[in-house]
Amino acid sequence: MPDAIRDCRAYVLDALTVAMEDRRARDDWIEGERMAVAMAANEWAMAHGYERRVTVEDVEHVEGNAVGHIDYASKLALYVAEFIIDPQSWQVRP
Repeated sequence: MPDAIRDCRAYVLDALTVAMEDRRARDDWIEGERMAVAMAANEWAMAHGYERRVTVEDVEHVEGNAVGHIDYASKLALYVAEFIIDPQSWQVRP
């Protein structure tokens, strides 16, 4: 895995982990987690010179590939990082 993807994934995963701790306190926890992922991904992208920005809808789109994995949070963070860093190669996985 390229360093940029690994670094972005770690940054996004940290934000998602914090947001996941809030699940019981929020009725809209799904939206909150998606927003946290998008915000973290965009912060990382801006800090590292990537032009691509992620919307909550983008997060929802790539999330479909992470759902059902035992390591859902890690997969979601990875797929969002790939979406930012190499959008041409990113695709929905079977």
